[in-house]
Amino acid sequence: MKRFFRIGFKIVPLFLSMLFLAQISNAKDAPSVDKSLGENPDAFLILHAPFNDEKVSKLAIDEKMYIKINGIEQYIMIKGEDLRNPVLLYLHGGPGLSGITKEPLMRNLEKLYNVVYWDQRGAGKTYERNHQSKQILDAKNKPTIDNMIEDTRQVVAYLKKKFHQDKIAILGHSWGSVLGSEFVLKYPKDVLYYIGVGQVSNAMEDERIVYEHLYDVVKRSGNKEDLKALDKISKYPYLKDENEIFKDLVMIRTLQAKYKIINMIIKPTTKSQETYNRNGPIYSNIYKYMMGFDLYKTPNYKIPVYYILGMDDWQVPTVNAIKYFYKINAPKKELFLIPNAGHSTMTDQPRAFYNALKVLRERK
Repeated sequence: MKRFFRIGFKIVPLFLSMLFLAQISNAKDAPSVDKSLGENPDAFLILHAPFNDEKVSKLAIDEKMYIKINGIEQYIMIKGEDLRNPVLLYLHGGPGLSGITKEPLMRNLEKLYNVVYWDQRGAGKTYERNHQSKQILDAKNKPTIDNMIEDTRQVVAYLKKKFHQDKIAILGHSWGSVLGSEFVLKYPKDVLYYIGVGQVSNAMEDERIVYEHLYDVVKRSGNKEDLKALDKISKYPYLKDENEIFKDLVMIRTLQAKYKIINMIIKPTTKSQETYNRNGPIYSNIYKYMMGFDLYKTPNYKIPVYYILGMDDWQVPTVNAIKYFYKINAPKKELFLIPNAGHSTMTDQPRAFYNALKVLRERK
């Protein structure tokens, strides 16, 4: 705990206003993290202090394979330095992003866990394995929330058997936090604890906050053309065809990247362009599901819940994740905020992220 310090509610607003004023550009009435924390009298944070590198050791397990999961072959990669460590299943974002791309910057986590990187149905190497037969787009195999929860259950069952462990830790990032939250609520007996990163709590409310914050930044920039584009979708987010929502979402994210609110490749490479183009049709059922996703309806958990959030996340706004966090009922819960980190907290600040997970390991 020497690398961390805790601050209580009484000094949170003053501390945050001093430390983060230069990092967050909000109007007086725009959403802000310090306001969100100030609404909760039991608020506490753990923030990282300067970090000392720990030596990377030889991997005890380094496996890459396809396994038959819920009717199709799916790709997993497992890496860890000690087979006695708990297993951590990383649920990647997107939907449709590969689970293995962040591994080089998450290498330090393999000191603490046997980390499982899984390319979900329709993503990465799992997509490559199945797309030529067009199997991934047929009615049976196209991604839905139900078959992806079942995919997760079968992956967890495989890992429990492989490592002779009764429970698996789940880390859900972005879209993976939707899948992860739904899974741990349905199958708590299989889960050691849940870690939410870039946590989605209510997808429509998240996007409302995203739009409000973006509009404020663009208005203050004086760019009339971009402001006009935002005015055309002034009721965003709205319930309509999921393909139209996807188009508006991409436009919003592109503007966020332009104004350096988030990190995103505006002109994708050929390979990422393919991912970009196929996500709409492949995940149309998921986008439709996301329009009604609302964790506020299910605040009761039977396992410990930990959120590790980037202070500067305006892709899935940290302000809304904090608001939901304080409504959670769980055997144990803890909130970690990482300064100078956005949506990809684990790769924006890998050392701080490692610190947070090391604290979780020490909690037991």
